[in-house]
Amino acid sequence: MGRMVCLAQEDDFARVLRELNRLAREGGVLFLKTPRFRQVLLYLLYAAGLTLEEIAPIVDFPLAELQALLARED
Repeated sequence: MGRMVCLAQEDDFARVLRELNRLAREGGVLFLKTPRFRQVLLYLLYAAGLTLEEIAPIVDFPLAELQALLARED
């Protein structure tokens, strides 16, 4: 049963990545530079298992802001 859940999560993750790719193609570079994309990227990286310390330089957010943002979402 656990394997099926894992596969479903991987499928959802792949679907999200495909949608982001489509949005990036249609919106061009402008979409990739928006704060909204950085937030989406943050959630994807966090869901993929990266720590906030690893994510902070990738999304160019201060670590304290990342912690506050994720705390608000819980």
